[in-house]
Amino acid sequence: MKLTGEVRQPLTNTENRLAQATLREKMSPEVLAIEREVDQLKVDGKIPEAIEKMKEALAIDDSFARGHLTLAVLYGKVDEHLKSVEHAERVIELEPNDKFNFVALSETYRRAFEGTRDESFIQKAEEAKARAAMTGGCGGSC
Repeated sequence: MKLTGEVRQPLTNTENRLAQATLREKMSPEVLAIEREVDQLKVDGKIPEAIEKMKEALAIDDSFARGHLTLAVLYGKVDEHLKSVEHAERVIELEPNDKFNFVALSETYRRAFEGTRDESFIQKAEEAKARAAMTGGCGGSC
């Protein structure tokens, strides 16, 4: 989103494509290739293989926030909720100003509660949801 005075204007398609291209330029081609492989493994229902493959990408670039988001989701699918939470929290460390990341963290905590019945995740989910409401930007993901 572009700011024009106090009114937010959505990015045009051209601006969005340019922003995405700029993001891709900053990432290793190897990491992007692995991400594409992981996407296909997810489509094929090969979640454990997708997890292992995404771990390879993060071994190359641990600052790859989308990789951590992907692992948060994938670990949740195989009921490894503590690992899921670990990766969702890492995304916040990497991109603390992105509202979407706090929404995703809140959802990860909620699912961790459902999977573990650990009530501490309820409070954490509410805190992350509140932080999402206070966070202004979406880092281009909204």
